[in-house]
Amino acid sequence: MPLSWKVKPTDVERVRNVVARGVKSNTFVQNRIRRNVTGPAPPFRRGDFWEVVVGCLLTTRQRSGPGSQVGKFLSLNPSPLSLDACQSSDVESLAKRAFTDFGGIRFVPTIAVRLSANLVWLSERGWGLVKSEYDSLLSQRLANPEPAHAATERRSARFIQKNLQGFGPKQSRNLWQWLGVTRYEIPIDMRVTKWLNDNLSANIESKYLGNTAYYESVEDFIQALSNEAGVVPCVLDAAMFASGFREWEADELSRVESNN
Repeated sequence: MPLSWKVKPTDVERVRNVVARGVKSNTFVQNRIRRNVTGPAPPFRRGDFWEVVVGCLLTTRQRSGPGSQVGKFLSLNPSPLSLDACQSSDVESLAKRAFTDFGGIRFVPTIAVRLSANLVWLSERGWGLVKSEYDSLLSQRLANPEPAHAATERRSARFIQKNLQGFGPKQSRNLWQWLGVTRYEIPIDMRVTKWLNDNLSANIESKYLGNTAYYESVEDFIQALSNEAGVVPCVLDAAMFASGFREWEADELSRVESNN
């Protein structure tokens, strides 16, 4: 199902405008630049990786923006589902209890089962493989952004999608971006496609984003568009996402992301 869309001059100008507004005044966009583009490259820590795994599973198919129960849960410090806590308990039971006690979390049994399976995989053989992927991304993160970096980022996203339960095309990219080591392969959901369709000439159908070939075609379009506009895709992602929020909500989004 791979498709392609032509980048038009009007599309490029609108992308430049939304990014410029975000860079100038939006906390969430500014935080994304520091986290993924200009700030110190984050070292690999198993605990950080695991907390982002938890965050990605929680933000799948349920409200996770400012003021949501998911957002509030992810802001808990210390996290009731830290790696140390999960390694010391039955993960499935611990997760069910933590989500239920907190309240307002959907898909509790499914998320708990996936967390358990993912920790088993990581413990048995996955940590070394994850570290290898992380190191490849980190070497690029230490350099200035280059469009050619997208190939390694896509390979790492496919690796996550293949090995972690509950991770489709979107969350496999969300994980690496959330950790601060990717810039070109961005998480695409209905909010992103709505902005693209409302503001640009593309007609992207969000119902097909679960198809990897279609998803990657949309990624190709966004990367080509970003390259023409002279912006980094992860910054465009933040600008598109934050354009629908007020300033206090952008502050809340940044706080949640920074805590993981």
